[in-house]
Formats: sequence, C-alpha cells, structure tokens
Amino acid sequence: MLPLLSVFLIALTAALLLRYAIWIDRPLPHWADFLPAANLLLVAGQAWAALETSAFVVLVSFPLYMTAGLLFLFMLPRVFSRRRTVPGVRWRWGKRVAAGVGLALVVFGADRLLEMRGLLEGRHRFAALLNEKTVTDLTPLSWTGAFAALRDKMQAEYPFTRWKGIDWAVLHAEIAPQVAAAEASRDERAWYRALRELAWSVPDGHVGNEGDDHGLRRDEAGGGYGFQIVELDDGRVLAKRVTPGGPAAGAGMRFGAQILAWNGVSIRDALGAVQVLWSEEPPATAEGRRLQQAASWCAAPRAAKPRSPSAMSAMSAMSATAARPLPAPSSSRR
Repeated sequence: MLPLLSVFLIALTAALLLRYAIWIDRPLPHWADFLPAANLLLVAGQAWAALETSAFVVLVSFPLYMTAGLLFLFMLPRVFSRRRTVPGVRWRWGKRVAAGVGLALVVFGADRLLEMRGLLEGRHRFAALLNEKTVTDLTPLSWTGAFAALRDKMQAEYPFTRWKGIDWAVLHAEIAPQVAAAEASRDERAWYRALRELAWSVPDGHVGNEGDDHGLRRDEAGGGYGFQIVELDDGRVLAKRVTPGGPAAGAGMRFGAQILAWNGVSIRDALGAVQVLWSEEPPATAEGRRLQQAASWCAAPRAAKPRSPSAMSAMSAMSATAARPLPAPSSSRR
C-alpha cells in the first residue's frame, strides 16, 4: 500500500505544480480547486502507511508533505471564491518560480523515497536471514552420506561460489576418499581432518569448523623451533622473533637473520608449499594466505624429525652467521 500511495502523492502534487508552472494561463473548472484538499488526504494515508513501515519513511517524505500543504494553503482562497479569473501578469512569474521550487522538492522527496525503498528491502532480507534455519542436522546419515549432503548444501546455498571460483564437485572428489577411509576404520581424527580440509579449501574467513579435533592440531602443528619469521615487501624472509634458550637460538640463529633456503629449497618456494590447515581461519586472499604460510612455517609436528636452514645471515651484524642444524622441535609451539 505504501508504494501505491507514494506514487499517487508524487503524481498529483507534480501535476498541480505543473498547472502553475506551464498551464497557468488556462482557467480550470471549480472542482479542480478541491484537488489540493484531496492531495492532503493522500498525505495522511501515505504518512499512516509510512509509520507502520518505518519512521524514516515519514522523514524522507517531509518535502512532499510540505509541498502538498503549501499548495492547499495557496488554493484555499480560490475554493471559497466565485470569480474564475486568470492570474494577472504581475503574479504569473512569481507563481511559476514557486511552482519550480515545489517541483524540485517533489523530485528530491521522490528520490529519497526510492533510496529508502532499497534500504527497507535490505532490512526485510536481513530479517529473513535471521529467521532462516541455520542448523542442519546430518547425524542420522553415515559419514559419507553426511559429507555428500554437506557438499550439496554448500553448492546450493553458498553465495560466493562463482566469485571464489569454487568447484564443489572437484572438492568432493578430492576429499571423499579420505571420508570413506575414515568411516571404514571409524577414525574420528581422520573424519575431522577431512571436514577441516573441505572448510579450508574455501577462501573465506567466515567459513570454518568446530568440535573436538581429538588432539590432531596439537600433534600436527603443536611443535616449534623457537623462532618466527616475517616476509618483507622486497621478498626477504627474516627471523622476527627468536626465543632465548630455544632450539633456534641454540643453533645460532639471531634476531633479524635472513632465511635463504630451507632443506635445499629456496625460502620463497618453501613458503609457497606450506599448508595452512591449522590457521585460525581460512585465508580469503592470496596475501592473507601468504601471511598464514609464514605464520605456519615455523610450526611442526610434535614428533617431527629436525629440519635445518641451509643458509641464514644475521642482518643485525655486518658478517654472516654460520647455521647449525636445528634439533628436534620442542613439545609446545612458541
């Protein structure tokens, strides 16, 4: 009802103003003098419908209300007058200017109403989203059946599939064998890892998974070498933090040391091969993924074999510092 009343109000107000701006030389029948009063009824109806929708609609409609009210006041003397004269030349241009100002107010009010309509539609969509059923219970299904149902739900409802370039069929084909193997052995750790791989295959920080990982993260990324790195804009990779007394410090690494290679692989290639499965959230951009790879690079499985940097130079000193192989990672990440 509100859109219809708003259209009628805008159309009638604009028509009355055009009568004074263009057809002021043409006398109108006496019943036309009652049109501004009818326009006030439209104002009342539109305001009532607007209040039921949002008080902001009343606010943005105020230019229309003001124009309709002024038209009524200007036409009120003609309602009680029996003389049907055309306005004199002295007043014609004044009324035309006033009508032009009124038309500008009508256009402004109509534009605000169109903008408000978009905001109201967005609010209705948001309300529908809040009322949407967000819990999908797949517990009655087998693990393979639940995984397939999850793929179907993501393919049907995830809004950024095309933008992110996600092929849900390919992802399902890559991870489904892990799910089948986990189900066959009733391995809950493998089941959790497969679900996490699916979630971390989506480049969206709002995607994730929760639940008990059964110590999987601690075992796969709970160790460390006692140092952290940072990649600079010029491509250099430096040690940004070295824990005193840690394995890296014991091997001779110092703060600011430049990492050149890792186990015979250039540091840039080594970083590019780092998995970010245990980052806090799936990286949404290439830059975010690179940051997470740098953060995850120094993590290691608790029982991992020692790795050693093949070369590093201390940037805080004038001469390079020889690197010694690192011992096995500590039991806690630093």
